[in-house]
Amino acid sequence: MTLVRKYTAALFGALMALVMMLGVAAPAAASPFDNLVERGVVTDVTRAENDRDWYPDQPDTPVVFVPGTGDDGFENRTAGHAGTRDAYAINYPESFGVFVTGNHEGSRFTAPTYDESAAIGTAATVETFREIRGGDDPYEGPVIYNGYSQGSEILGNAAEQAYADGLLTAQDDIRLDSDPSGPWAIETRLEGTPVEPIAAALGVTTDGRDPADTGEEARVTSVIRTSDPVSNFQWQNDKPVESVAVNVAGFAMVHSGASEQNFDNAMEGDTWETADRYRSVEGNTEYVVIEDDHPFTLVETEALNTVGITPPAEYTDWRNDFYNEHVFEMSMPSVENSAVAVEQVQPELAPAA
Repeated sequence: MTLVRKYTAALFGALMALVMMLGVAAPAAASPFDNLVERGVVTDVTRAENDRDWYPDQPDTPVVFVPGTGDDGFENRTAGHAGTRDAYAINYPESFGVFVTGNHEGSRFTAPTYDESAAIGTAATVETFREIRGGDDPYEGPVIYNGYSQGSEILGNAAEQAYADGLLTAQDDIRLDSDPSGPWAIETRLEGTPVEPIAAALGVTTDGRDPADTGEEARVTSVIRTSDPVSNFQWQNDKPVESVAVNVAGFAMVHSGASEQNFDNAMEGDTWETADRYRSVEGNTEYVVIEDDHPFTLVETEALNTVGITPPAEYTDWRNDFYNEHVFEMSMPSVENSAVAVEQVQPELAPAA
């Protein structure tokens, strides 16, 4: 071996020893969320600047959203859930056939029906659970999942499948806003009414949710607003016209957000703290029931607001009483009329005499 080769070999050996001692930084593995974004399953909707945050004690907890049908109000409604934390939205059609085409790019006549859209969304959400909890490099921390309307039904269905597959953990926080499959919701209460066959013809299956299907560990919170017909549907067989009118008014005012009483501010201040709460006898679901003004009162109040008149609380109380007593009495969620076994936990009930 020549002198040059000898010193070259010695230098190479020294460099290799240094590399072994310091270690070579391997490329960082992509997170489950990055993988989902890359595959187009979700879209990154993180907001660097957002002054609303309903979980200030969880600044680093990522949140996964499942939007509603043609979700035009997504930005406002999800702001409190998102904060500035990492946030992702499930990609799916968000459609309801010819009525709401959502993300469907073709003719409205080829847009997926409600059930078809929900099935696509459920598959994407299950894939999200599988990547986050059951992939090659599973995420170990807590995750907040939030769905709205059709997205809430999708998230609930996906959580049930994730539980069956062992992918739902005690760290998962499932938030169902305006779930159509809840104990007092539209799909549950449509059963046996004249509207049920119409819904079936439009591609909507009436099927209530069983809280036992998401197990005992993961926290499930279902938020109901009393004048939102999706989560608290109204029907009286002897008042079909009034029933339709009440549901249409409630949908416009609360579900679509035309009034101040909507899901954009559901978890803020007294609205959240003073809500009635029920807990499922089986499973681990809490039902948070926020009481709204009567849908007709909300329409009237909004009409007055447009001409610069802000009615006092005494006026709205009087109008609520009038509409409930003389036009259409609202059915309010209770233990007795729940489609699943629940117990009331807030406000605390007075002990039996």
